Amino acid sequence: MTTDPIRSALAAAGCTREDARKIALRCGDHVRHRPTGEEWIVAWAEGSQMAPCGWPPCRASVADCDVINRASDEEHRRSVMGWWSSTSHGEDGRRAQVLRLYAAAIGEAARDA
Repeated sequence: MTTDPIRSALAAAGCTREDARKIALRCGDHVRHRPTGEEWIVAWAEGSQMAPCGWPPCRASVADCDVINRASDEEHRRSVMGWWSSTSHGEDGRRAQVLRLYAAAIGEAARDA
């Protein structure tokens, strides 16, 4: 299991697991969904809800997820660009949600290209 550097830093500062859980998830982060025990890659997260990549599409409560690994800025941009270039997820809404939430990452990737 990969150590979450943000959670480690929070623990060193005396923050609790609940404090760590409140940090927003973003596209590309890896989480463990406690009710199922599955490891998921985050497609999108907003407020108290998130959706994982993969099939079948679903939504889950952010409160039910523990961060395994936070995506670096580069990993985040690559994940968002993967959704941007995908044509296979048009019907379940995840692609549209990723593009709405993470448009800045697409702009950064285009600028850096």
